[in-house]
Amino acid sequence: FLTGCVMAIDSVTITNGETLTIKLGEKVQLTATKTTGIIETITWQSFGECVSVDSNGLITGVNEGTASVIATAGYYSDAIEIIVESEKEETDFNF
Repeated sequence: FLTGCVMAIDSVTITNGETLTIKLGEKVQLTATKTTGIIETITWQSFGECVSVDSNGLITGVNEGTASVIATAGYYSDAIEIIVESEKEETDFNF
């Protein structure tokens, strides 16, 4: 029986899937889970100029294109590909 023992994490998983498509200007909350550990907090990073991400995993589509967002805790991380599309105007061809 151990007291005061804290176990390290085994993995980090982004629960929104592997790929997510959003619109330009849209905000989406990403979530990540970690198993076993309680020490490390999850940090978020965006790679690419299409998406911004805050410290809580809230992403915003800022430019059209593709970017990767990575959640990291300790030595473990997971990534999601974010595709940002423009808002397309619908054309009404009814005359």
